[in-house]
Amino acid sequence: MDELARNKKINEVLMRMRREQEKEEVADCISRAMRECGYKQENIQRVIEQVYRQFNRMKT
Repeated sequence: MDELARNKKINEVLMRMRREQEKEEVADCISRAMRECGYKQENIQRVIEQVYRQFNRMKT
């Protein structure tokens, strides 16, 4: 694998990691806000699952 191909692969991996971090950060903020507003854990979990699905759609 030449240097250009290696750099491309490294960038792809870094972008995937960044999206995962963003997804976790968004989910954490939503979860905290919903808890502070008095939502039940089951409702929070449903919303977080929807957020994850949306992030996964954006990746494809």
